[in-house]
Amino acid sequence: MERNTLKKALLILGLSFALASTAHASCLVLGDSIATHAGLGGQLPQCANVARQGAPTSWIARNVPSTHYDIVYISAGSNDWGLIQGLDARLQNLRNKVAAYEVVWILPALPGPRADVAIVSAENHDRAVSFVAGDDHVHPKSYQALARSVLTRVAGK
Repeated sequence: MERNTLKKALLILGLSFALASTAHASCLVLGDSIATHAGLGGQLPQCANVARQGAPTSWIARNVPSTHYDIVYISAGSNDWGLIQGLDARLQNLRNKVAAYEVVWILPALPGPRADVAIVSAENHDRAVSFVAGDDHVHPKSYQALARSVLTRVAGK
């Protein structure tokens, strides 16, 4: 990674920590295994985390906290492979339950769910971030790279 790019990423991460420490600022990492503490949630420890490995969109929607956040990062859709019919409606239901100034969706690596998440993201004027998938073709090759992309996307508005 270029030195300037690394400096920018560290600055953005530092700003995120600073914002998270203020009384009114808050963030949430919400979703499936990509969002857990072993994944993106571990890269953004200043954020609250509600995530479960293997969670389908319906579980995520049922577990959205009622708290209002400054920003919510959502990873959903990857575990709906057997339930692709109606995924767009389930994703919209999830989005309707999220109270935040800004929402950033993590686009699934799988093409079907990816398309539905991209549509719901665009329809709600949310941001979306993609990642390079690892050997399993589902999870990110690097959660550090995903965290940098997420923070850069937010900072770049």
